[in-house]
Amino acid sequence: MSDDLDSDDNDNDQFQQREIREAVSFLIEITPDILAPQNDLNKTSQLFEILNSINDLIQDLVIIARSTGIGIYFYNCATTAPLKAMKSPPGFNRLFHLNVLNLTNMKALNDLIQNLDQRPLDSIFKYEPMKQDVELCTVLSKMIDEFMQKREFNKQRMIWITSNDHPFQQDSTYESLFRTINDFYAYGFFIEPIFLEPKSHSFDHSQYKLIFMNSNFMKPSQQQPSQKSQGVVQDTQVDDAKQLSGFSDNSLLFEKSVLSNQIRQSILNIKHVRRVQFTCNLILSDNGNLGGSVGCTIKGYSLYNHEKIKKRELLLYTRGELLKRVYTEVNWTREKDGTKINIKSAQEGGGLSLADRKAEAGIKKGFELGGGADVLLLDQEQMKFLKNYTFDHRVEKEKQGNEEGEGEVNDDEEEESKSHKPLLFSPPPYLKLIGFRDISHFNYAYSCSAPIFITADIHNGLGGSSHSLNGGFSNSRSTFASLYRTCIKLQQYAIVFGCTRSNSKPRLYAMYPTRAEGSTKLGQDKSGSGSADTDATGGKDFPQGFLLIKLPWLEDVRALPAAYINEINNANIGSQGETGTVKSEYTYEENSGSPYDETLVQQMKSIVNQHKLQVYNPQDYPNPSLNFFYDVIKHELLQMEYEK
Repeated sequence: MSDDLDSDDNDNDQFQQREIREAVSFLIEITPDILAPQNDLNKTSQLFEILNSINDLIQDLVIIARSTGIGIYFYNCATTAPLKAMKSPPGFNRLFHLNVLNLTNMKALNDLIQNLDQRPLDSIFKYEPMKQDVELCTVLSKMIDEFMQKREFNKQRMIWITSNDHPFQQDSTYESLFRTINDFYAYGFFIEPIFLEPKSHSFDHSQYKLIFMNSNFMKPSQQQPSQKSQGVVQDTQVDDAKQLSGFSDNSLLFEKSVLSNQIRQSILNIKHVRRVQFTCNLILSDNGNLGGSVGCTIKGYSLYNHEKIKKRELLLYTRGELLKRVYTEVNWTREKDGTKINIKSAQEGGGLSLADRKAEAGIKKGFELGGGADVLLLDQEQMKFLKNYTFDHRVEKEKQGNEEGEGEVNDDEEEESKSHKPLLFSPPPYLKLIGFRDISHFNYAYSCSAPIFITADIHNGLGGSSHSLNGGFSNSRSTFASLYRTCIKLQQYAIVFGCTRSNSKPRLYAMYPTRAEGSTKLGQDKSGSGSADTDATGGKDFPQGFLLIKLPWLEDVRALPAAYINEINNANIGSQGETGTVKSEYTYEENSGSPYDETLVQQMKSIVNQHKLQVYNPQDYPNPSLNFFYDVIKHELLQMEYEK
């Protein structure tokens, strides 16, 4: 019955999070260096490596984020098919406009890569430098227009790829450039430059550093010293397009350029976007005996998830000459006479959800009782009540009357007491603090699922940052930072209870601080079992915050062997005397009482040791069956010969 109660027919429920629809435009400057063959790339050019990496990126995005938009643009080159001119300035072209991933654009890029024998890239991309350096400002302004025409995306960024370290020659051009880049910031469009190492000299970052330093992209990062003192890194909190993390004046972006053999990884890293799992209130105190109403609003980000085929996949009929899309239709009929039950469509329903339209047509959810003899019918209100996990966490009961010896309470005092009535209930989603434990007592074997990284919501649940909250606690970032600093100083982790979504069941969670022993590279370095080069986080310190780890209930913990429990119990009884001792070591061979083959055990140990992984990074092990499925579809749609 619990599975049925967790299912939801309403696709428009408020607990659902807003989908991230990201637009990524590649702006590539054609230069002699980018067209020249490179020894590091097996005698191919940097341009081929860029286009080939974008092609692989698109194929990955089809699996994990098909709503992403991609556009590819070039400047400083002649207009040669399949390139199409952007009218002005001359030399500004596109392979295809910014648009949601589709077969037409995928085939255009794939054909460009596959037909190198017939048409090399240097015959298509003919280098023609701009006559005036101020034309670069026009190119960037055009890119803003491309983003403005696609407002269905809620996160936009431009990948600017160039090996030219002198984008301007005149002061007037410099002023126009940083004003144009300020326009990107004003519209919430982020610029992510990739500076390629030229063939003849080292890349000079001075002009680009000058441009970005005088723009608003530098201002958020200039505030980081004071923000870091509060214990939370700014760029881990930002998920809204208007809130950009910016660059710092000592950023590695302006210190090192990208080598030829690093191009592919730089482009493939674009698909790793922070995904918001939930937004809820973290209640630290609720007007009980412990203090006033204290808490903060938090956001949870997924660290990684498994690739999987979504429920609503595109169905195609493949036995004809052409691929045809298959549409499905569901009809509801009455059991007695088989007549059709008419349910209003989404357009006719006037904005009602599917569950409301079913209820309007007389369809209710039923549960069989007694083997089907009776059916329990539940309407929409009853289902909502059963799925609602509002939690009553009162610390003390309200007093029913005045205590002895107290005088009469006047109307003003009574009205004041009512206005300060404590908050008794927490509607989901919420997390309620239960207490703290020492980090050394944390049992890693009790992790029930992948941890979620949580940090403060700088919008305090307002401004469209959450669809399940109509506002949360104020000063969430300061409260969250204080909680984090306290846990790090005292080496404690928090135990919380609640539901992270409106329709999820209440669970018990551990909030384990990052950058503590056992959570990140810092803990591995102390024990000597890891290094910056082999860390699973890619050699970078993990951002400051908490890992939300789902803990099991007592009924979820698997029972230990009976012989072990009996021996421990007997030892504990003996330890109460003066001569009693507790036996702490338990071996399967001596204490299990079950027969086993020692030869097989030793052989199995040798096999396990041969396949032991030093470091496990989930990104290095994609789902083989799922990727094979999409690989076959790719070769079929792009009309490529499949090599088994």
